[in-house]
Amino acid sequence: MEAHISRGALGVAVAVALAAFVGGLSLGTTSGASGPPASPSPSSAEAGSALSHLRYRATTPRMPYDEALESFDYHPAPPLVETPIDGYYMRIVELDEVGGPHWGLPFHCRRCPAFRVDPGVETLLLYRGRYWLEHQMSGFRAYGHYEVRGDRITIFNDPHCSQVRGRYRWSRTGTALSFQVIEDVCPFEDERPDDLMFSSWIAVRPCRSGIQYWWPALIGCRGGESGVQP
Repeated sequence: MEAHISRGALGVAVAVALAAFVGGLSLGTTSGASGPPASPSPSSAEAGSALSHLRYRATTPRMPYDEALESFDYHPAPPLVETPIDGYYMRIVELDEVGGPHWGLPFHCRRCPAFRVDPGVETLLLYRGRYWLEHQMSGFRAYGHYEVRGDRITIFNDPHCSQVRGRYRWSRTGTALSFQVIEDVCPFEDERPDDLMFSSWIAVRPCRSGIQYWWPALIGCRGGESGVQP
């Protein structure tokens, strides 16, 4: 009889412990929406391990600009000085906008035309005459140099269009940056203008958001710095 009671008591204790553990995870998840999750108790290894998966871990390196990031200068590179449109920009292209699942699914293709608009997250970093463009789902990347004079921007030294300069007008409304082509004969029909003009690029501040991935790096996000400003 005593053994039977002990097993019953043990079952109740285990049920209570599991309920408390699950409840603790739920509270940790809920509190994360309004503030950082509380540090796990060092006396609970299991809870600590579970809570560690709920934290957002920034893995993109924060670094100053480095010459290793420089595009090859088919034409002389511009001086490393600030421009009016410096900043981190991104947009999210929906699958239906590029033809749906039959035509629009991204795929990695080394022989396909460059600058094809892909669904998903696309990022554009403009930093002191240097730019980096990435389509995250397909893995397409482009980079090079740019010069800004008034409302005109000239892009060049992109390995995909190494000898070609693209000229555009730029405008910004709030945080939205838009381009309008003047002349760009990059040898992929109109792929590069179509990509840059497909939709507006929205300025963001990834240095302060703890974003997990940005190519090639979070330039200038060291210590308390916020990097280039939108």
